[in-house]
Amino acid sequence: MPKIITPAIFAEHFRRAWLGARGTLRYDRRDQNDLIQLPRRIGLAVSGGADSMCLAYLCKNLEKLGVHGSISVTAFVVDHKARQESNREAKTVAGWLRGLGLETEILELDWSPSLSSLDKPNDGDSKAVVPTAFETHARRLRFQALGKACRDRKIETLLLGHHQDDTVETTIWRLSTGMRGAGLAGIQGVARIPECRGLFGVSESGSSVVLSGRQRNASVETHVRMNNKARATVSFVPKDHKPKGHHRKGKPEEPAKVAIATGGVYLCRPFLGFPKRDILETCHKFQIPYVSDPTNFDPTLTPRNAVRSLVSSGGLPRALQSPSILSLIKASDNILQTSQQLADRLLSSKCRVLDLNLKSGMLVVQFLDLPEYLDSFRSNLSENRAKEIECLALRRITELISPCPANQFSLRSFEPFVSRVFSPKDHQSQQAFTLGGVRFVPLDAAPDPSASKTRSLKNSQPGKKSLWLLSRQPYFRNRAPVTYINVPINKKPLETDWTLWDDRFWFHVSSVSTDARGPELPESASFVVRPLQTNDLQQIRKDSGLKKPRSKTGSLNDKLLGDAPGDVRFTVPVLAIMLPARPDRPNNGEHVEQLLALPTFDMLLSGRKPLASRSGGVEFKYGGIKWTVKWDWMYKEIDTETVRLMGGPLKADDKSANVQ
Repeated sequence: MPKIITPAIFAEHFRRAWLGARGTLRYDRRDQNDLIQLPRRIGLAVSGGADSMCLAYLCKNLEKLGVHGSISVTAFVVDHKARQESNREAKTVAGWLRGLGLETEILELDWSPSLSSLDKPNDGDSKAVVPTAFETHARRLRFQALGKACRDRKIETLLLGHHQDDTVETTIWRLSTGMRGAGLAGIQGVARIPECRGLFGVSESGSSVVLSGRQRNASVETHVRMNNKARATVSFVPKDHKPKGHHRKGKPEEPAKVAIATGGVYLCRPFLGFPKRDILETCHKFQIPYVSDPTNFDPTLTPRNAVRSLVSSGGLPRALQSPSILSLIKASDNILQTSQQLADRLLSSKCRVLDLNLKSGMLVVQFLDLPEYLDSFRSNLSENRAKEIECLALRRITELISPCPANQFSLRSFEPFVSRVFSPKDHQSQQAFTLGGVRFVPLDAAPDPSASKTRSLKNSQPGKKSLWLLSRQPYFRNRAPVTYINVPINKKPLETDWTLWDDRFWFHVSSVSTDARGPELPESASFVVRPLQTNDLQQIRKDSGLKKPRSKTGSLNDKLLGDAPGDVRFTVPVLAIMLPARPDRPNNGEHVEQLLALPTFDMLLSGRKPLASRSGGVEFKYGGIKWTVKWDWMYKEIDTETVRLMGGPLKADDKSANVQ
């Protein structure tokens, strides 16, 4: 029998869905209280169907009752612009929502960037034009429009109307494609908004937290020296010890504090505990208007429709009917949660962060191969299960450095490598390898006779130890990421939006003229962020040789040796400005680059004059005018809990600031 969903019942399911995300979101939420109470600003994605209209009605009741605090609800209706009728339909749905008393906004999709030359209409053709692979493009544009709308209204939670039948159909479809394990845990109750990578304030960004240094053990410094591309040596030096040949000028450096992006928009699906029939009954009871799309029930159109038809017909075997599938989903979800907990144990007992240098995207990790009598992790698990947990832990470590989105690489792709780091037979014979977008280079521990602190660090735990240097994998030829940032220039500082480079670093740049006189100001300047290259080092040495060859070049060499040894330096970003084309230049009038800085190191290049400013910056000439440029940066969002479990640097505080 169908049941009516009352506002009180809905609020409880909403709260459960949100609290159920604690294990997923505990690492990056700005405030733990966000997971105890319901979100205060809520967005709704409303198509006009029964699911989303019922969701809108119940959310409006939450807003009116105020039982769960002050809640603000905004409904978004997407006009896909794919058919001539779409605008009229969007206005109809918006009218229903406004009739419920909801603040409503229609979002019109812009297809022009997605249109190929084959998709363009003929002259005089007024029909709506959409690109090929319509569903793929529509999904991307729809989520980007919704994400931007939420960001602009400072909404961090977007509710969708997916229900219990949807998660059953999804799981049956995944079973039919051979998916196993976590893929059978059903639709997530809370998840990151998809299709929005690189949109600041929408995808894993908008706020920041700060890591308080590079190491938990502040009394010891880690120094890596590359022997060759496939092997390196690491030494552990107490900070109060000065090895032979080492001269530190000036004041000791403060522990490097790095801002890490966090925030963004989350999707929440509070209807996953309700079957479709309950939603329809609720719409009927409260006279909620909605529209039905007949194409959703045509089994010949899509595989998903075919699954829906089979489920609704009741003709499936008992093992594939809803009660059995829901039990499978619950069991799979329990296995997934247990796996995460076991991975936590593995990270805390057998993995150690010795150095986490996010300025260069470099990580030194020690893996402990404990003897059997101490290894409680393996003693309670089968060999296959232990390997699965090791794959999960290794993926979490890799994602701290990888330029790829989380979970992009399957756990199966990690299987051939886990024994090399967790249970090495002979670390001396280990070879470098690339996994998940990350280069693993084996490290040999250099003997250091200076202090007992070093020996105690290396021998603090029994068992074999393997040391590895992790960094972003080298770029493929002609595939290095190059990002152009067009900065408006004026007498007053003008800032750009935050830009994601190489899926690892967020940048924004501002520029202002410091010359009261001079020719007419250009409208903008084009900056470029790209990896450091070999010819850059040659140019820097050439430029520095004209002024202070030893101090300037020496400073850069020392910085690269310490923070980006070997080929790691060719994965760090460099900031340059594109100079206007001039016919008298030997480059045939093409634009040329003028190197400015290594922005994540706050190091100026080409003999530039540093600014007397805490935020840093550089002065240069452009178009015959003196300019200053400043920049800010932060590292991509990472799982700080993984860092904490491995004994790495902690967050400076649990609060974070919004980034404008």
